[in-house]
Formats: sequence, structure tokens, C-alpha cells
Amino acid sequence: MKEKLLVCISALQATAAHWRAGKILSLQHFANNEAGLAAFREFLTPHTNVPVYVTVDHQPPRSPADATYFVTWLDRVLANATARNDYNSAQEKHDTLQYLGAARAVFQARTEQSN
Repeated sequence: MKEKLLVCISALQATAAHWRAGKILSLQHFANNEAGLAAFREFLTPHTNVPVYVTVDHQPPRSPADATYFVTWLDRVLANATARNDYNSAQEKHDTLQYLGAARAVFQARTEQSN
């Protein structure tokens, strides 16, 4: 069964959960000090091949560099989609280009967000 570690970090503490099959098997809080760091290391030790998902200060993950990659990629996809002439109808072409353009706008906005 798939398992994972979920870690939430703030300036005050870290909270870690061991998750398997839709259930939290263990949940621990670690203070932001040497004792908390030692306890966190101990918590991680048996989970060497488990994916870890980290959230910092309740913020969604953002990578302007990744967003820039997808803007460039979508530019190529849009150019290719625009050049095609094998759509079933003008409406299908319009809908496809609108859909891809909306996706590009999302990633473009993410390139402009501060870290």
C-alpha cells in the first residue's frame, strides 16, 4: 500500500503525519529547537523510501521557473494547434485554442508571483 509523510512547517514548529491507505497512522509535533530537530530526525529514520510532502506556512507550492517552462511549452502547443487545419469544425478549433490560452494564462500569472 502506498504511504507518505505529510510535513507542515511554520516558524514555531513542524507537524508530521505518517499516512497509509487513507489513514493517519501517527502524528507528531516538533518544536523549533534542538530537541525538536532530534525528535524529527528520529521520526524520519524508519521512512527512508517514503515520499515526503512538505507545506511551509500553509502556502501552496509555487515555482516561477516551472511556470516559465510551461508558458514556453504552451506557446509551442498553441503555435502548432493554430497551424493545424484538420479540426472537425471552426468551433472545435476556437474551443481548443481558448482552452490552451486559458492554461497559458494560469502559468503566466504564476511566473509573476513572488516566491
